[in-house]
Amino acid sequence: MLRLDECSRAVSVFRQPVGYSNGNTVDRLGRLITCEHGNRRVSRTEFDGTLITLADRFDGRRLNSPNGVVVKSDNSIWFTDPTYGIDSDYEGHKSDIEQSGNYVYRLDPERNELCIVADDFVQPNGIAFSPDEQLLYVVDTGGPTGQTVRPTFAASP
Repeated sequence: MLRLDECSRAVSVFRQPVGYSNGNTVDRLGRLITCEHGNRRVSRTEFDGTLITLADRFDGRRLNSPNGVVVKSDNSIWFTDPTYGIDSDYEGHKSDIEQSGNYVYRLDPERNELCIVADDFVQPNGIAFSPDEQLLYVVDTGGPTGQTVRPTFAASP
């Protein structure tokens, strides 16, 4: 994972290894939230560089390969969990699926509660909120047409 210094335009290594990191965003405090295919987790980089695992299991089973992530204004973390990182060793580590499907999750970091918010995607991938946070947009890259953007109602559970 590289870092760009906007003032000097210098590029340097931010973190290595990165666990086949994919989606990145920042939380409301400016800490980096990362989906890691290889480690099958969502992590947070603290200001001192410490890595914290926020989610790596649901119902006692490992996540597939967290991919896309967005933080809502209430600090909840929403992420997609397709199988791309466990399908082969190319984007992660080939492994068996432990979840019963490919889901979109919501993590409440204050209560450390993870719940499924959408369970009807083939391969949920990209994710974003509308500006008013009333809609959650999820890209399904495993559908019959390849890529479908479908708004999903995004009220907090």
